[in-house]
Amino acid sequence: MCMGSPQPPKVVQQGPTRQEMKQQKAELKEVKQDMKAQQQDFQAQLQAQIDAAAEADAAAAAEAQRITEQQQANAAAASQTYMTDVSQQANSGAALTTATAPTAPAPRRASLTINGQSRAGAGLNIGA
Repeated sequence: MCMGSPQPPKVVQQGPTRQEMKQQKAELKEVKQDMKAQQQDFQAQLQAQIDAAAEADAAAAAEAQRITEQQQANAAAASQTYMTDVSQQANSGAALTTATAPTAPAPRRASLTINGQSRAGAGLNIGA
C-alpha cells in the first residue's frame, strides 16, 4: 500500500557554525600561548630556586671548611702548647758538690739503772 514515491529524508546539519569554529580555534591558540608563558615563568622560578640553593650550599660548604681549618689550627696550637722536650743538656754554670766525710756514730746512752745496777728488762711493765 504504497501511495506515491518515497521521499528522501531531509538532512539538516546541526553543530557549530564556521564562525563558532574560528572562535574556538582562536581561544585554543590563546590557551596554548598562556600555558607556554606559564611554563616559562615556572621554569624561570624553579631555576632561580635551584641557583639560590646551590649558592646556599656553596656558602655552607665554605663555612664548614673554614670551621674545619679553624679547628685544625686550634688543635695544632694546643698540641704545641703542651709539647715537651726530652733532650738532656749539661749545665755549664752548675756548682759541683763534693762527697762528705763519714762521721763516727754517737755513743749509746740509753740505759736504765735501778738501785745503781742496770739489768735487762728493768723498767718494763709486763703483765703483773
